[in-house]
Amino acid sequence: MAKIYNVTDGSGSTTLPITDGVFTTFDQPGSDVDIGTETGVFVIAFYGADGKPVTPTGGNIIPEMSPLDGQWHTPSSGDAVIDATSVVAGSSTYAIPVFTGPAREGRMTLNAIAGAVTCRAYFWRF
Repeated sequence: MAKIYNVTDGSGSTTLPITDGVFTTFDQPGSDVDIGTETGVFVIAFYGADGKPVTPTGGNIIPEMSPLDGQWHTPSSGDAVIDATSVVAGSSTYAIPVFTGPAREGRMTLNAIAGAVTCRAYFWRF
């Protein structure tokens, strides 16, 4: 069964501020993702101050998944580093990262994102 695992800010909020740093799918390590799932994808969208989708003007996103504590892996296919300018409002052009194999947790790192106020991201596992 497919399930969405939202990336949060540590307090449970899925609307994330645009700051450099690491955001995860868990409030406590290992608490979310069903390790029995075999594959999944990562998606992200950015928003302006009015809450409407925007296209960032710079920066990048690094999505990773962990099959066990202390091990993080890049996607099996798709973009391992997403150019934020390819997260186009309404019609993104980045190659969706695909993760094969089991995973316990997901995380993303935001680097120098410009032209957006917030974002939402999730790992869809199935």
